[in-house]
Amino acid sequence: MPHPSLRTFLDWLQKCQYETQCRIIQLTAGRPAKQKSAVYERLDADIQAAKLTYCLQMDTVFASVFPGSSAWPLFHQHSGDYLRRMSYLIGE
Repeated sequence: MPHPSLRTFLDWLQKCQYETQCRIIQLTAGRPAKQKSAVYERLDADIQAAKLTYCLQMDTVFASVFPGSSAWPLFHQHSGDYLRRMSYLIGE
């Protein structure tokens, strides 16, 4: 519904909160987490790899180049590469 009434929205929000709270209680009590599909397992691994690569690149920029004149262009380049990669992965 594009423009729900406040009551409809609050009912939906309460339902979501209840479902989330029930799931947290189940997980806390020892119920196993749901199995992820292989596609999402691979996607999570790709996202983690992209984060790690970006962190290592930033370490290099700020540990060895900063505050040199090439630090900011490298920062912008690596940040742009990271954001493009994340955009691709999330849009997949």
